[in-house]
Amino acid sequence: MKKSLLALLCLSAVSAQAMASTHKTFEEDLINATAFNAGGVAGETADLPSSMRGDDDSVLLSALYQTVRLSNTDFNLDKIPTGSTFDITLNGHVNKHEPRQVRFQLMSSQAESDVPMFSKPLYCNEAENTCSASLVMTDEMKQYASQLDKIVIASDADIAQGPVDMKSIHISYEAEDSFSVSIDENLDIVANMTNDIYKNKDGYALYLNGSYLGEKAQGLDNKFYYTAHNKGERFTQMWISRDIKKGDVITLARVPEGKSALDTDYTTELARLEVKDLDKTVDKNFYNISATKDDNGISVRMPKSVFEGKRRVVFFDGNDYIGETFNGTGYYTSKPIEDNDFFTFKVSPKKSSIENLRAVYTGGTPGLDTIPLAQENIKL
Repeated sequence: MKKSLLALLCLSAVSAQAMASTHKTFEEDLINATAFNAGGVAGETADLPSSMRGDDDSVLLSALYQTVRLSNTDFNLDKIPTGSTFDITLNGHVNKHEPRQVRFQLMSSQAESDVPMFSKPLYCNEAENTCSASLVMTDEMKQYASQLDKIVIASDADIAQGPVDMKSIHISYEAEDSFSVSIDENLDIVANMTNDIYKNKDGYALYLNGSYLGEKAQGLDNKFYYTAHNKGERFTQMWISRDIKKGDVITLARVPEGKSALDTDYTTELARLEVKDLDKTVDKNFYNISATKDDNGISVRMPKSVFEGKRRVVFFDGNDYIGETFNGTGYYTSKPIEDNDFFTFKVSPKKSSIENLRAVYTGGTPGLDTIPLAQENIKL
């Protein structure tokens, strides 16, 4: 079945371009453990007795406490939606005689007293040497989120009975980012942006290793350059195909009104992704594609796994585009006919003199650039 590539750009919002809900992990090693062990609580100058000190990189929790100031971390309560759960885990030495020896407290430095606004007991597991709990973001907590600027880890445990020797804090939660960058299953570069971008005249540009890729242009006419895009109810996705590799850095930046996206001296970074692992595996059945030519065009026989796969197979006569398949659909092809483990369809070259059909196995989505992962010249 033939489909227009122009229409395709509007319809092929790929699965990974869903709303920008991301799993985040906040990890904070203990702050100034050595100074804490030397100075005690609240700036006392007297050294703690050896029985109350932890190792160089840890703190013994008892009636003492350890404070983590959120201004020095990436943990942001404002980004946790109401009703979401975030999990807290302390790692260190745990004593089995104190099953509820640690409390997780959220406090405000602006408060007149040190009474925590929210407190949650952590349950300790000696076998795993962890203390953990789950906390739900309530409406009340969300109301005060901007004021809660420090975490306090406290304990009532008798230090002589075996306190928690705390080394690190892990907090995991689902957060909704206004801006994020990702690589989807089609190997497209995807930027997720809140629809608030349409309320101002700034531009929003994508960069690969500092080089400009494309943008949502400045102004209120909502033009996009060099990228495909899809506007959802709350977020807009902007995506583009490029040859990316492990170690590449992709950034999304705001471009102030009146400035050029090519002049990064004036841009403000909103999201960053360092590419880790990429699945560039080629389906071995790609090499089993065959083709024959007759007066009605070129008949292509393609293995089912390739035809229905998440990678494009794009056909060329030299450098002239003929058609392609992607995710079980043919574009600029006849209606595919299934035959056991194969699909057969026709493509129509511009020149009847074609002698070789070039098949390119590529990531991305139809309508975007072709970045070969593998290619074959099929003699007709």
